[in-house]
Order: sequence, then structure tokens, then C-alpha cells
Amino acid sequence: MEAITDKTFWTVRDFSRQTGLNEHGLRKMLFGRSRNGLAKSGAIVRFGRRVLIRPDRFFTWMEEQTKKLEM
Repeated sequence: MEAITDKTFWTVRDFSRQTGLNEHGLRKMLFGRSRNGLAKSGAIVRFGRRVLIRPDRFFTWMEEQTKKLEM
């Protein structure tokens, strides 16, 4: 398993395999990234047609979403 650093970028498929998140659900989150705040978090980078994920920023965004739901 690859160590997560602040400069690590993963493809959607690799990210879902490493984290155990459902790939289909992850793609749905990415599709709505402009509405759900994921785009503003800096967790998603487009490189041509490829979508890359920064795990550290993604998990920070995910924690923020959880806090919003708990309020």
C-alpha cells in the first residue's frame, strides 16, 4: 500500500480500491462537485480527461460534510 502524502494524486479507481469507498458512489460525488463543495476543497484535479484525487484534502472535505450533518 502506498503512503498518503500531501502531494499524492490517485485515480478514482485506485482511490476507491485503497479506501474501500464504492467507486460508483465516489463518481456520483465527483459529478456534483460544484454543488457539494468538493471542487472548492481542492481535492479534485483534472488532467486532460483524467480526474485525480488528493486524499488528504478529500478526507478533510469529508469530515467537514460530516460535521454539517451533525449540526
